[in-house]
Amino acid sequence: MKKILYILLFVPLIGFGQEQDACYSINEVFSQMDVENPSITKNFVAGWNMFGYPCSQPIDLAEAFSSIVDKIVIVKDNSGAVYMPEWEFNGIGFLEAAEGYQIKMSNTENDFSFCETINWPNLEGCTDCIAFNFNSLATSNNGSCEYQGCMDLTADNYNPNAVISDYCQYLGCMDAMAGNYLPQANEDDGSCVVAEACPYDIYVEYSADAQSYNANLCQTLIVFGCTDYIAVNYDNQANTDDYSCEYILGCMDASADNYNTYATQEDNSCIYYGCMDEQADNYNQQANQEDNSCIYYGCMNPTADNYDSQANQDDGNCVIYGCILDVFPNYNSEATIDDFSCDMSSADVFGCTDPSYLEYTPSVNHDNGTCSVEVVYGCTGADHCNYNPEANTDDGSCEYAAEGFDCDGNSLQVLEIGALMNGGIVFYVDETGQHGLVAALEDITEGSNMGAWGTPEGFEWGCYGSTVSGADGQSIGTGYQNTLDIVAQNCQTDNGGITAAQATLNYESEGYSDWYLPSKYELAEMYNTIGNGGPEGNIGGFEMSESDYPYYWSSSEGSNNYAWTVYFNTGSYNYKNYSLRVRAVRAF
Repeated sequence: MKKILYILLFVPLIGFGQEQDACYSINEVFSQMDVENPSITKNFVAGWNMFGYPCSQPIDLAEAFSSIVDKIVIVKDNSGAVYMPEWEFNGIGFLEAAEGYQIKMSNTENDFSFCETINWPNLEGCTDCIAFNFNSLATSNNGSCEYQGCMDLTADNYNPNAVISDYCQYLGCMDAMAGNYLPQANEDDGSCVVAEACPYDIYVEYSADAQSYNANLCQTLIVFGCTDYIAVNYDNQANTDDYSCEYILGCMDASADNYNTYATQEDNSCIYYGCMDEQADNYNQQANQEDNSCIYYGCMNPTADNYDSQANQDDGNCVIYGCILDVFPNYNSEATIDDFSCDMSSADVFGCTDPSYLEYTPSVNHDNGTCSVEVVYGCTGADHCNYNPEANTDDGSCEYAAEGFDCDGNSLQVLEIGALMNGGIVFYVDETGQHGLVAALEDITEGSNMGAWGTPEGFEWGCYGSTVSGADGQSIGTGYQNTLDIVAQNCQTDNGGITAAQATLNYESEGYSDWYLPSKYELAEMYNTIGNGGPEGNIGGFEMSESDYPYYWSSSEGSNNYAWTVYFNTGSYNYKNYSLRVRAVRAF
């Protein structure tokens, strides 16, 4: 039954794999399933842990924990039996499937595994896919592979494992004039040696590979030069090329716009200017560079009944239907073809009757199809922040930038450290000179809480004993994401108050509500520019009294129990359940 299950599970996978790769085998299936079904692992911390035995087969407890026995103090089962490795006592015996146990560890052990999730069957056969008896269902090679190859012992590619004859290779000199000519050679190995040649290298007949020399064979003196007749420096006297040939590269097609009459070698640079739009009346099929010369013939009068909006050259065939007799009230001076609408008693006035078009005329009472350009309302002043280049009718909505700012809200004043702006005091400016960070003008005290240690005007960092996912950024620019990660973790404090991160998100000052808890290096930058470490001293008004614990929280976590702070003269970290000062920052 088990074998049938394996066949049902894996043979279809083998068939699919072989359609993609002739070497695909059951081993690839097993490997893929091992990846997708990893063994179950368990992390043991120092102290007491609980675990369930996940394997299907029982195992001797001492054998199961042999690799970490030096870290085990005691193991207990539900009946109270124990295993104590220090005393070499195993009162439990075997670990049983799906049973639960308690274990006390002296040290932490991560990724401990009792067993693999799947035990694959061992199927012997030929696993080499280049053999003609390759077995894609075999998991181990039994040495039965048979190959196709050269079976001639004298050949250079003789294959002792071959059972079916294939191409044989015989390397050697294939030049019948050479002294070491090999008649049976079918692939030249460059070993040919000339039997007799000219001994002087100034002659064409000279050969360094000759076995013997004969001066009488020297017939033609070597003349170096360019031997390519299309080159501009071709030498018809030269018989040996010295790689000095020079060419003039260019377009050699006389019909091209950049034809070069002096070119001696084509460089595929030919340019054919023309209209490349197949819809145009002068479409040029040979053109490879658009010259904006496309012509579209048609009626260009937007009031005409056959108006062509694509046309850029009028063909003189515009048609406007209407009354063409000027003695009638409904006479249409633009009409070219009479539509028999002339009426002496008519009060008809023809034109555009739709007010959503620019051509609209209030006095018109009959639409003649001349509406063509839709009204687009908006600001038409190009010097305004909300200028709309698509608008053709001003709606009085034009707005200028606020004084001292551009249309994007960027301050036009020169930014400098210590400037009071954007709700706080500038302590960092980026390389653009337009953006940076400001610190709030004072510490946050509303909602402050006393922690295990610290100032009554402070907040706990929170999440003492656990790690916050993501709140590990330390560089400038990471504080805001750290703050969001801490709040998303729903961190608790020992005294039940809000965290330092939550306090900054709740904070509103100088009309701004996008404050956050600074990262480690944002906080350090604050100390080095507007704090006691700055060139002008503590212009940010930070608490500096040692009796009031002038530690300030950053949003950068150090571990499950600690987070980074700045004492405003050195970096440090403190327990997360301490109550420390908070100064919010915001970006602009």
